[in-house]
Amino acid sequence: MSSNLNKIASNSNYDMSPWYSEKSLSVVKSLAGVVDEIRGSNNETIIPELLYSAIYNATKLAAFSFGATWDINDAEMIYKNGSNDIDKLLVKYGLLDKTEEDKNSEHIKSCSLKIIELLNTEEYFESRTKIHEILAKINSKDIKWEELKELTEQLTLKELQWDKYKNNAYLLLRNILAEME
Repeated sequence: MSSNLNKIASNSNYDMSPWYSEKSLSVVKSLAGVVDEIRGSNNETIIPELLYSAIYNATKLAAFSFGATWDINDAEMIYKNGSNDIDKLLVKYGLLDKTEEDKNSEHIKSCSLKIIELLNTEEYFESRTKIHEILAKINSKDIKWEELKELTEQLTLKELQWDKYKNNAYLLLRNILAEME
């Protein structure tokens, strides 16, 4: 939390900014969850308007309490996407370094590059084992990862030669990396 925050006005002589920060962020998170619930129903009441107003003000409070710059997109983002974009707001307000999506992308890129490096070696058995270990750590819904796992299994069962495996794996990994850019 920013050290340049002034004391929040209260009847107390204590700095209330930590409490203010906690409560305002809690409101934003709670309202994001409400958005998730409302999106699942056919609710034709005034709730969406009230909810937007609450999110609008809560994001202002949260931005202020963390010394961040607020803009209308903060409220729009939470209202439109609910909890899915809380990480983005936390990054913007300086509470997280990266979103989970960014961390996962970095992990996938790192794993892809490690596998490519292993494909460039002649150590077939050692590389295959390390590739298996890396693939076990990948949590992606991209079908290309499943294809790579299948190719690796074929290699293990000696249904595929190392050179052909390397070529096919390299093409899949190159496509994965290209889609990430």
